[in-house]
Amino acid sequence: MFPNYANSLLIVLLLWMIQTSYMQDNYFSYPNLYNLRFVTGGTMGFYAAVIMPVTLKLESAYMGWFFEAIYKVPTNESSFEFPPLVERHIDRKFVYGVVQHKIETTGYPGKFCLLRTICELAIDPLHKTNGVIDDLIHIILTPSTTVNAGLPPEYVDAEIYGRKNGDCDDYHKNCSLSILDIISFVKEFPVN
Repeated sequence: MFPNYANSLLIVLLLWMIQTSYMQDNYFSYPNLYNLRFVTGGTMGFYAAVIMPVTLKLESAYMGWFFEAIYKVPTNESSFEFPPLVERHIDRKFVYGVVQHKIETTGYPGKFCLLRTICELAIDPLHKTNGVIDDLIHIILTPSTTVNAGLPPEYVDAEIYGRKNGDCDDYHKNCSLSILDIISFVKEFPVN
């Protein structure tokens, strides 16, 4: 069986070599290779995945998050002409708006719950002994780490209130949801 497969493969390769030798111009030469990269109406995509194992007793399971971005390929050099792309800047005001909107979609008052979270984080910062995620949460939810962020003063006031008073009772009235209780907990260890 193997010799027949090898003979067939040899014949196909031989025919392919004969065909390419008789071509008038080589399609894969430098000027024509450009046409392969910029096909009219073509697309280009980037794919990424984060996959984590799920701990189960008897089964093996994985949970994955998939990210996909598809772009149209430019058809010629005129696609790169003016006007240039405008850079999108993500600042603290934008992030706070997104967080408030997400909280509001769950039925809670977004702004008041964000103010409560900022106040609670000022009392007991997450970044002291925890990892990178907690450092990011601390940076995002501590408005005093950014100078001239264009935020209303009530965000910085909530941080100062929590740091000075050690409680956030005034903010509990307007929001019954504690976001920090959802994502973290404080555990005290006995001192020997």
